[in-house]
Amino acid sequence: MEQLSSVPVGHFLAMQYAVADHNSDIQRPGVTTLSIDRYYDIYFSQQAVNLTVKYTYTSVAGKKNIYIGTSIVNSEECSIRFNGYITVQREF
Repeated sequence: MEQLSSVPVGHFLAMQYAVADHNSDIQRPGVTTLSIDRYYDIYFSQQAVNLTVKYTYTSVAGKKNIYIGTSIVNSEECSIRFNGYITVQREF
């Protein structure tokens, strides 16, 4: 695992995710819905950072799969939002 970046979450990114996650929740019956403001607070407070990490998996045959993933993490929880990943290389 190699850390590529760790940058503070900015206002616009926190708001983008807050609106998206709130809107997603209200479409799902029976799911507890947080307000946009509450989501924003989760994604922006507690020294929240957007962490980007490169993962390299090597098979016993020496072939590699490489992914770059990004998550929002803060000082209170290990991960508060998985943002997705990119497949860089796939050999197995």
